[in-house]
Amino acid sequence: MDTLSVADSIVDINDTKIIASSHVIVPSLPNADKDSTARLQNLFCRHMLHFSATNTSDFKETLTQYNQSIIDSYRIPEQNKEISNYLQDENTEIKVLRIEQEVQPIFHSGDLLCMSNEINTFKDGKLTMTSCKYYTFDLKSLTTVTVGDIFKEASIPHINALLKEQLLKDTECSNAEQLIELGYFNIDFLAVTNNFTIDTDGISFHYEPYEIATYALGKITIKLPYNVITDYIQETSPIINFIN
Repeated sequence: MDTLSVADSIVDINDTKIIASSHVIVPSLPNADKDSTARLQNLFCRHMLHFSATNTSDFKETLTQYNQSIIDSYRIPEQNKEISNYLQDENTEIKVLRIEQEVQPIFHSGDLLCMSNEINTFKDGKLTMTSCKYYTFDLKSLTTVTVGDIFKEASIPHINALLKEQLLKDTECSNAEQLIELGYFNIDFLAVTNNFTIDTDGISFHYEPYEIATYALGKITIKLPYNVITDYIQETSPIINFIN
């Protein structure tokens, strides 16, 4: 793994200081040349940061460009002040806007690698927005793994039902009405998501604040053990070794 950190800041036309920092841990290729490693790391950058560098084979330069793109997306250019209200809070101008991003591995076994990408936004030191996306990579094919690669297509409704059952167990609720009282909503539409992680025990599905519950409940994780989903796993699934 290689660890890279970059940070930059500007003072906008509204005298708002915008700070962006990115701390990234990404795979490297042992005994490989710099260009090959950079290509691998740029692949991860494209998948996880949704950013493709222009004319560079240096991952540090790619990350620097990405970090600058974050600043550019928040700054108020002279010719475009439509988003200036974003930098106000109850008619009080924001003096410092800080965006922090951290990418890191959270599980690795064989050819499978799980990564997380957490982004936190602060206005004058107060956390106002947070998100965390998860990605699973097949290192052999250098592709991302989706729920479609893991489960039989016809099994998805059954997995959705298992998610609801597990949520009831986790919250010690006996029915959907009790979940609603706790702050969960749209439970009838609770479904598998590609925002998942794997480990040796099961698959964890992650939901952002407001996605299935009120903000006060924060991020929600529902883990399904392999022993309850074995019948729904494809024979060619990249996680089949964990099942066996």
